[in-house]
Amino acid sequence: MDSLTHIPLPGVTICTKNTSRCVLTDNNGKFTIVVKESVKKITFSAAGYHTTFLSLADSLEQRTVMLMSKSYTTLEEVTVNGRKKKYRNRNNPAVELIRLVIANKPKNGPRAYPYASYQQYEKIRMSVIRPPGIITRSWPIKKFQFFFKNIDSTTIPGKTLNPVYLEETLSRHYYQRQPEKKKQTILGRKSVDYGEFVDMKGIHQALNRMYEDINIYDNRISAFTMEFLSPIADLAPAFYMYFIEDTIMENNVRLVKLHFTPRNPEDLLFQGSLFITLDGNYAVRKVEMGVSKHTNINWVRNFKVTQEFEKGPGPRYHLATSEVVAFFSPFDKSYGIHGKRTVFISQLTDTAIAAFVFKGAEVDSLPEVSDQPSSFWNSDRPEPLSLTEAKTYSNADSLLRMDSYRNFMDWLTFLAIGYKSAGKFDIGPFGSFYSFNPVEGQRLRFGGRTNAKLNKSFYMESFLAYGF
Repeated sequence: MDSLTHIPLPGVTICTKNTSRCVLTDNNGKFTIVVKESVKKITFSAAGYHTTFLSLADSLEQRTVMLMSKSYTTLEEVTVNGRKKKYRNRNNPAVELIRLVIANKPKNGPRAYPYASYQQYEKIRMSVIRPPGIITRSWPIKKFQFFFKNIDSTTIPGKTLNPVYLEETLSRHYYQRQPEKKKQTILGRKSVDYGEFVDMKGIHQALNRMYEDINIYDNRISAFTMEFLSPIADLAPAFYMYFIEDTIMENNVRLVKLHFTPRNPEDLLFQGSLFITLDGNYAVRKVEMGVSKHTNINWVRNFKVTQEFEKGPGPRYHLATSEVVAFFSPFDKSYGIHGKRTVFISQLTDTAIAAFVFKGAEVDSLPEVSDQPSSFWNSDRPEPLSLTEAKTYSNADSLLRMDSYRNFMDWLTFLAIGYKSAGKFDIGPFGSFYSFNPVEGQRLRFGGRTNAKLNKSFYMESFLAYGF
């Protein structure tokens, strides 16, 4: 306690003298430390207070109240040299704190509840850096000027983006710990549709493969088809460096802001900040992390993860919001695609779940999943769409109604793939219509294939050719 006000002091470091055994006081200033019989003295230290010592008695258990007095130091002239102090885990309060977080993972992680059910809203948004006017005003695409007028200049400071893809999914999730069972029921899904010329199903599958769920409590975190070591993994103190930056109060709970960075900047590790609760849970309240510029993730130039956790039901903290922002480009400073995945979790309950809920496929959908009305989305979205997001839907609908768009995409498909649409059939590939070799001479071939217009419920590709 403070010696004057007798207010409990959280975050005080208690260490056995000349050893590496340390603990921290909780939000009520309480602590427990187990020491060997040979230890005769422990120290109490905190920023702004004099270091205090306690001599241990010979009894097996000792209870005491330590009063710590504030320190007032007159600053003197100091000289700063360029020698860097070597980082050590030993006697490091930041490492001791992260070890408490690791020790308490089983009661704070998403699998801590015996049962859990919650509603999840997910939104994936893709935008391209706005191309120069010489392209947007060119003859092939001058009729689509309205598409490039949908501008977003707030997502990435200093960048002008054109949103090109938007997908929303609302689902109900169920979880049982013993035996472990999972179930996801998709209630609604809505996405931009560019018609038959773009594989929208393939885009959906690719984006969901890249934007996997990130669980900070897992030892290994999958992101963009690669695996990273979590900053609170069991072995994380051997690969990360930790530094206490600040202590803040939030809703009467004291939080420690902990900065972490890789020991080797080229490893598949994160860097950023953790906000740890000092209420006895040692749970993650918030995490902000990204990757070093030295980390090689191929075409992912950089990405950032921001997650917030809320308390309840009960004393545990659960994920409330998650946001992943990434920039995809073949080169470091070139045009590319900005992607953003946002997840909101609500209506979390820990009541028992009936066994029949888990029957059937692990991922299921309601029959009306793709036909939910606007009222459904307006009532269940945790936040309304922005003006640019709403125009992404309306712009795609406008394109589908334009004959010029269909003709443009038809010829673009011909140039890229070699097939030209002719109603329910595609003619091609044009590159193989004529060939020549010294042995057989000139060879002519004509072919085609059916497309999805022939039968939307049954799609078959065939080939017919004649040569001489």
